[in-house]
Amino acid sequence: MRAKKNDSRLGAFLRGAKKEYSNWLFMLPFIVGFSVFVAYPIIMSFVYSFTDFNAIRIKNYGFFNYENIFDFSAYGMGNDIWKSFGLTALYAVISIPLNMFLSFTLAMALRKAIPGIRGIRLLFYLPVLIPGIVMGQIWTDMLGHPEGLINQWLGAIGLPANTFFSSEKTQFATLIAISQWGIGGGMIVWLAALENVPKTLYEAAEMDGITFFGKLFKITLPMCTPIIFYNLIGSIIGALQVFDTYAYLGTGQNNGLYFISIRIYTTAFGGRVHDYGLACALAWVLFAVIAVLTGIMFKTSSWVFYGDSKQ
Repeated sequence: MRAKKNDSRLGAFLRGAKKEYSNWLFMLPFIVGFSVFVAYPIIMSFVYSFTDFNAIRIKNYGFFNYENIFDFSAYGMGNDIWKSFGLTALYAVISIPLNMFLSFTLAMALRKAIPGIRGIRLLFYLPVLIPGIVMGQIWTDMLGHPEGLINQWLGAIGLPANTFFSSEKTQFATLIAISQWGIGGGMIVWLAALENVPKTLYEAAEMDGITFFGKLFKITLPMCTPIIFYNLIGSIIGALQVFDTYAYLGTGQNNGLYFISIRIYTTAFGGRVHDYGLACALAWVLFAVIAVLTGIMFKTSSWVFYGDSKQ
């Protein structure tokens, strides 16, 4: 009886596949590409995280990579690894609010319909089109010590040269500053959000004599909370994976810019020893951190206003 049922199910599946073969044929490139370049690497990275794989052979299996990550003794790597995590977290905590504030302020300033406003918006958006690595190289040339363009300008007006990326004391602040160069991308998103705020709310507020800041905090920001939430999620995920700086700054002076994504890369590909197992374990720990933070954001998203729709 079971054999007949199984045969009937198999026959139904084959008939369905034959009927829809053209759809599967069109999806085949995506299925193959996803399987080979996404699914397989994810699965194998998880497997390798429990091994000492060095691109040639595997000798040991176990939890030793994860134990090493959380080993804060003199023989473990916990102190160095979590210093990179802390540095990455500090970068995210400072750069994300600053970027959101500056991009929102810029959008508020450029939302008015004045002659040439589209051209002005385009000028602010253009830096986003430049690849991060290229932009970083331009900034390192401009901020070079002591012969960089900015230092030449400072010298021309009688001010001392700044070390910028050449000193451990100033490199992190300099990176935070130049990371705001792409606020034009956030500006576009904010402009779209501001356009969706009903103008009738502002008209009613003006009739009640509410000031600019009253409208800002009681109308504009509450109506923009979905975009704030979206930007926070995307910014957290992006900031915790900051990596472009390695191309033009390396790990910084005295490893002052040794972010966790850079440590994952150097663990796998830097130096003579390629510890793919430990690098994969680090990547999965980073994934867990991002997943937990994203889950907390969604769990505490009751402050997001979606209009009349139920959350």
